[in-house]
Amino acid sequence: MKTMGKLLKFQGTLFSISAVFLFLSGIGCTNTPEDTSTREETTIGDENTEEATDTIRLPDGVASPVTIEGVVTKKNVTFTVYLPEGYNNGKQRYPVIYHLHGIGGAHDGNQKNLVPESFRAAKNKGLIDDVIIVFPDGYKDSFWADSYTGDKPAETNLIKEIIPFMDKHFRSIADANHRFIQGFSMGGFGALKFFTKYPDMFAGVYIYDAALLQWNTIVTGHQAVARDVFNNDRALFESEYSPWTFAVQNQAEFKGKQRIGIAVGALVNYNEQMHELLTGLDIPHSYTTTSCDHNIACLLQSAGEEAAAFFAGN
Repeated sequence: MKTMGKLLKFQGTLFSISAVFLFLSGIGCTNTPEDTSTREETTIGDENTEEATDTIRLPDGVASPVTIEGVVTKKNVTFTVYLPEGYNNGKQRYPVIYHLHGIGGAHDGNQKNLVPESFRAAKNKGLIDDVIIVFPDGYKDSFWADSYTGDKPAETNLIKEIIPFMDKHFRSIADANHRFIQGFSMGGFGALKFFTKYPDMFAGVYIYDAALLQWNTIVTGHQAVARDVFNNDRALFESEYSPWTFAVQNQAEFKGKQRIGIAVGALVNYNEQMHELLTGLDIPHSYTTTSCDHNIACLLQSAGEEAAAFFAGN
C-alpha cells in the first residue's frame, strides 16, 4: 500500500494556512476559510493510492475546489466538490450527483452555489436526503468529449479520474445505483451522452435545457468546436460522443424503469427531437416544459425539486 506522501496544499489570496502530510493513518487536512467566495484550493497528488475512503477533509456545507493529478492524463485536474452539512461530523455515506456546466463555463461557476441550494430546498421538503455534488470542468467548449488534440480531455477526466477519485477518497456510496449525472446546456448534452454511453455507471440522468446538437448543427453553429474538438470529423463525433448514437445503440439498457428526465427552457427544438426519439424507442423518460429562458437559475427553480425527487426514486 502506498502512502499519499504528498503535501495537501491550500493556496489562498486572503490568508494562508499551514499544510499537513497525509499518511496511511488517515490524518487529513481541513480547510476552513471564512470567505467561501475565495475558497482555497486543495491539491492532492498520487490519488492512485490503495488507502481507504474518507481520507480527504474539506469543509462541509460549501463548495470547495480540488486539484488532483490525473491517473490517465498525468495532468492537473481541477473540479469543485460540495459536501453536505454534517459530513465531517459523521460516518454516513452519500449518493453523488455530478453536475456538468454549459458552454463558456467552468467548474467553479455560479452552479456551485445554485445546485446545492436547489438540493437543500428539496431536502427541506422531504424529497431527497443529503448528497455529495461534484462539478467537473468541461474546458469551456469541449462538449464533454476528449478533444482529438488531447488538450481538453473532459471525458477521460470525469470517467477515469474524477469518479474513481471521489469513490476512493470520500464517503460516497461507490456504486452505480447511487451515482447520478445532470447538466445544463452543453452540460445537458454531456450528461445524456455519458449516461447513454456508460449506462452501467449511472442510475439516472436529468438534463436542463440541453444543447442536444447533432453534427450538422455543431458544424454550422459551433465551427471552432467542430474543428478543435472533433477535427471536423463527423464519424468521430457520431461514433464516440453523440447521445443520439448511444440512445439508439444502448436502448435495451433503458427499457423498464424511468432513468431519464428532461426539463426544457428556450432550446425547445433540440429537446423535443430527443423526446420524440426516446418515445419512438419506447424508453421511459419525463419531459417537462417551463417558461424559463436559457437560464440555469430559473430552470432549477422550476424543475429542481422534480429532479431531486427523480433521483431519490432511482
